[in-house]
Amino acid sequence: MGSNPAHGEKAEAFARLRRKCRGLKFHRDGRLMARPFHKSFNLFETEETQLHALPLAEALAIEKLAGSMIYPALLPEDGLVLMMQWRSSIARQAEAHVLVPGKAYKDLCRTPLVQGLLPVLKWCSLQQRIIVARPEDRLVLLAVRHQADGHYLPHVEVEALARIHGIPSVQAKPLPADFDAWLARIRALPTSRESAVLLLPSGEQVKIKSEAYIRSHQAMEMLRREE
Repeated sequence: MGSNPAHGEKAEAFARLRRKCRGLKFHRDGRLMARPFHKSFNLFETEETQLHALPLAEALAIEKLAGSMIYPALLPEDGLVLMMQWRSSIARQAEAHVLVPGKAYKDLCRTPLVQGLLPVLKWCSLQQRIIVARPEDRLVLLAVRHQADGHYLPHVEVEALARIHGIPSVQAKPLPADFDAWLARIRALPTSRESAVLLLPSGEQVKIKSEAYIRSHQAMEMLRREE
């Protein structure tokens, strides 16, 4: 494909391609193992996340859960496992919580995978606090994505899949009529409260974080860099 251009239409095309390739996992024989979320941005962070560029009339507001993105994979040597960037200790925490007899997560994970779909979940746990603490360990269904083409199932179908298996799904609701006032309330939330995410009809997500959350996250990143 040649060198990565820095400016112009080709640069924008390369940037879109990199976003779509985020997190792709492959088996050793080259088969696609997992296509989790592509990269998303904060509101106002890029040109495409300015309010005038977003189809707000068709968007939903979904809760932004504090935790770690988790998704299943079928490995020849291990069978059904949960992963993050790899089979991390956090992913193994989630496995120990849900991949046990009597819970419906095995069917939720395995059946879509066989059909070429990837369930994407969020592990919210006191064992792995990020900024906002959770009162209990939960694995919540966020989305379901087609492995081959990257399209997302509509959120109503995601909710229906979660109900069938008796597991929690991320809550979604239409945007309020007074969007500007709602946005101001979100951005003024304290660190102890979750923020929100705009879910667009395409499955694209735009994050809305409170100013307090952003400051806390920046402080934690500075501490990590100094370790």
